[in-house]
Amino acid sequence: MDTFEDLLKKLNQAKEIMEMDNNEIEEQIPFLIDLLDTYQNAHLEEAAETISNYLLSLQNLIIPHLDLLDKDSNFINYFCFYFLPKCSDKLIASMKDELLTVIRRNDFTEETDLMMAESLLKRYLIVDEIKGILKEKMTYVQEIMQDGKRNRLLLGDYFEHLKRI
Repeated sequence: MDTFEDLLKKLNQAKEIMEMDNNEIEEQIPFLIDLLDTYQNAHLEEAAETISNYLLSLQNLIIPHLDLLDKDSNFINYFCFYFLPKCSDKLIASMKDELLTVIRRNDFTEETDLMMAESLLKRYLIVDEIKGILKEKMTYVQEIMQDGKRNRLLLGDYFEHLKRI
């Protein structure tokens, strides 16, 4: 975990980055996304919001650097409930493949796939694709539960959440 001094140093570095031209910024986007992850994990909401808003201003430049499948559940949670609601419909459409990849993943413990689906469905975006994926998940989970080789309690919670969507 970073010390308070480290966090301040990174914030100052981020402020310098945010003053750069868009031509210079692209190579700094991974740093900013990692910094956003650090700040949201440290519950530094104001700093996280500053970075989020800046990343949102970059629009499509951020997409190749998101790598949502490599992010932990805390980041996906933050992304779903704080970042996505601020995204324009156009930006979400541009991120569609990345977002659907997260939804296709079967995350039986943290349920980040279902969080992502719910967040997008609330905005009525990419609904048909999400419904298709959720239907496939429902069938898959039912088959696994009938097979009985996995933890039914864990799958039962996931299945109930899936049904509520």
